[in-house]
Amino acid sequence: MVAAITPLMKVLVAAVITLMEVVVVVAAADTVEMAAVVEEKEVDRGDLTCTKRVSITPEVLFSKDYRVIMEELCNLYLETDMNGEPLAYDGRKSFYTRNRLSFVCKEFRFSVRNKQYVVAISLVAVIELGDYRLLYDQDSSRAW
Repeated sequence: MVAAITPLMKVLVAAVITLMEVVVVVAAADTVEMAAVVEEKEVDRGDLTCTKRVSITPEVLFSKDYRVIMEELCNLYLETDMNGEPLAYDGRKSFYTRNRLSFVCKEFRFSVRNKQYVVAISLVAVIELGDYRLLYDQDSSRAW
């Protein structure tokens, strides 16, 4: 399951964007839209978010093709290697999970439409969301 990033997550991610230098190299595929929602109630005080770097080879020219590759990765490995942990993919360079995965760095090899891909995923940062949630709550209660 790949989820879209909610407005709350965008605020939290923007606050820690300096921790998330991520590089993605992706290769060809056709588009498939991924639809899912991460509810705001999942981001409570004390929760973690884990930022992952995604590197996909060979290189792809169109940003919509990144999602195709990640969708196939989730279809093949989400329940086994990723412990069924839902992820929020930014569509290009990184994805976020609520909890840690069972690995720090791992390569996945698979094919999409007769093209071989290697997707390398590595942990970039583990971020405590409690403090950012408090900041968000304070800012949203102010009258602008």
